This record gives sequence, structure tokens and C-alpha cells, in this order.
Amino acid sequence: MDDIGAIAAIVFANPDEYLGSTLEIAGDELSETEKARILSDVIGRPVELVQSQVPEGFKPDEEQLAGVRFFNGEAYSADIAAVRKIHPDLLNLDRFLRKSGWEDMPVLPMPEGETSWGG
Repeated sequence: MDDIGAIAAIVFANPDEYLGSTLEIAGDELSETEKARILSDVIGRPVELVQSQVPEGFKPDEEQLAGVRFFNGEAYSADIAAVRKIHPDLLNLDRFLRKSGWEDMPVLPMPEGETSWGG
């Protein structure tokens, strides 16, 4: 949120430069594997990337299919280098996690009666 606020302040302070333009804000463009590696590095233990399984017989609706097409296509197209020129302190995932207190995060116990998170 700090990055969004800082960039918004820059844009509002320079309306002639940004009026009528679109600015997508992103600090990284990472694969799932890269995200897992960074999270492993920050928390100090391995993170296993597990691909979700679609239940047998599941039929996605049109909105779900549109989401899959979006994220497997171009999806977001932030020009990260251009955003960094505007806001050089833009956080990437590693810096965000460390700033947010994730470094060497202790293992959280599984909720009682559960066998997985989010299941």
C-alpha cells in the first residue's frame, strides 16, 4: 500500500504529466516457482509449490474460463521499469515480505482438526 500511496502522490503532484494516462503498478513479474523460491528464502525454510487439482467432473463456468484465459494470456502489462523511474523505492516481493515481518517467520500450527490450510 505504501507504493500505491507514494505513486498516487507523485501523480497528483504532476497532473499535466499523467492526466488521461493509465499506469499499472507492479513491483515484480514472477512465476509461481519464483514466488515459492523467494518465500522460501525469506522465511528460512522450504516452500513446496503444489499445483491445485481440479475435481473430477468439474465444469468451469464462463467467468472462470475468462479468468484462466486472462492469467494465461497477457494479463497485466505493467511497465515495471517505468514505474521504478517514477518511484525508485518500489518494493519487489522479497523486500515487501521482509518489510512486512515475514523474515524467519515461525511455523504456524495447523488448526485443530484440519489436515491442510484452506481445505
